[in-house]
Amino acid sequence: ELEAMIAGVHGPAAAPDLESFNVVIFALAVLDGAVLEAEDLLVRMVALGGAPSARTMNHFCDAYLLHRRGDGHTPAVSMVQSCFNQHGVRPQARRLARLVESALESGDVYEARRAALVLAQLYPEAESWPVWARAFAED
Repeated sequence: ELEAMIAGVHGPAAAPDLESFNVVIFALAVLDGAVLEAEDLLVRMVALGGAPSARTMNHFCDAYLLHRRGDGHTPAVSMVQSCFNQHGVRPQARRLARLVESALESGDVYEARRAALVLAQLYPEAESWPVWARAFAED
């Protein structure tokens, strides 16, 4: 049905909104593990003039961590940076903190540091994110 809405089969009044895209992105990325298909849908949403929201970013962070264990932090950090730079949206700080933890758990210090730096850049005012992440970013 979303495909029909995107194609305009039901007319302009039926054009999908951000919430429709978010529901499908959640289903694809988080529930089904089809992260690449969800990324394609995000690109289509932007091409149609839409923009991701914090919820969209949360869905992608969760999906990368859930379905791409060991390497999920790398594309997640890149997507978060890109969407913030292009659209000014950011996921919840705790989602970014989980990316730092994931990278550390997998032994990828470079990506852990990169995720901590992104966390510090996107949430410079945050007092709630873990002290170790702040220290790691300022290191």
